[in-house]
Amino acid sequence: ASVVGQTHEYAADGTYTVTATARFTVNGQDKTASGPNCVKTVTFSPTPPPPPTYSCDAFNIVADETNRTIKVTEFKTSANGATFLNASINWGDNSPVQTFNNPIGQTHQFAKAGSYTVRATAAFTIDDSNGSNPPRVVTDTGPECTKQINIPVVDNFPIYTCDMFNITADVDRLVKVSDFKTTAKNGAVFKNAVIDWGDNSAPLTTNAVVGQTHQYAADGTYTISATAHFDINGQDVTADGPQCTKKVTFSPNTPPVVTPPPVTPPPTTPPPATSSSSTTTGGTTPAVATPTAPTSLVNTGPGSVAVLFGAVTVIGAVAHRLFLSRRLSR
Repeated sequence: ASVVGQTHEYAADGTYTVTATARFTVNGQDKTASGPNCVKTVTFSPTPPPPPTYSCDAFNIVADETNRTIKVTEFKTSANGATFLNASINWGDNSPVQTFNNPIGQTHQFAKAGSYTVRATAAFTIDDSNGSNPPRVVTDTGPECTKQINIPVVDNFPIYTCDMFNITADVDRLVKVSDFKTTAKNGAVFKNAVIDWGDNSAPLTTNAVVGQTHQYAADGTYTISATAHFDINGQDVTADGPQCTKKVTFSPNTPPVVTPPPVTPPPTTPPPATSSSSTTTGGTTPAVATPTAPTSLVNTGPGSVAVLFGAVTVIGAVAHRLFLSRRLSR
């Protein structure tokens, strides 16, 4: 039989020595020949798995220009030999990067109009150490997961803010909301506020914030925050901030302390009353009052009236005598 073309299949991986021995007939005798030229070593090893592949394949967003909000509508990845972990989104406006298990449906509101590059980064885990080490994390961001969005300037943009939140505190660890103010304009409508009392109790949701009370079980320092909720075309939006956050401290035998102190407007002091005024550049100049003559004699009392009457009588008699003597001399 011809040696060339013969095959053999091994049952397992390993290293094998293959030897070819040639057989001859010499003068009717069977002879063999072999040697290093007819010996070969072959090694079979397990086929290495293909390298893992992973990619961020699709990322789409839609924009609501009326309130500068975008929403993630599509996100797709593919992986072979890797497992999807999460997705991080850089909104492109210097706000913190956010990480989601599923970014679809997530929204973001920009503070002002402008052009923004929104980028999604997909993270995957790969276990290529047969469990001897923790899985390594790899990421992918590509042009398919990067979007450019332009937020135009829109007149009458909805405005919604939490403007003021004040509380009072009593010695029995009771706090009461004394003031709460919000701003809602251009289509924004206030719905309610969620008050977090800062003591792991259930937050309170109410549309009548002023007058709400809460009693603490123990002394301590608690941070109380109010988050205002508004409706804009059926969408729930929120506003909070340091102006709607208060800290209260209860200590034994000490009046409670609220920080920062309640925000109160400065008192308005009315200007002093004047008889008249004239406005000039730079201020108001009081007019100079002109004295007026009295419309009646000054009342000096009965004694003074008698003296005055006597003096007038004497003067009249003297004048009459002088007039009469001049007339007789003629």
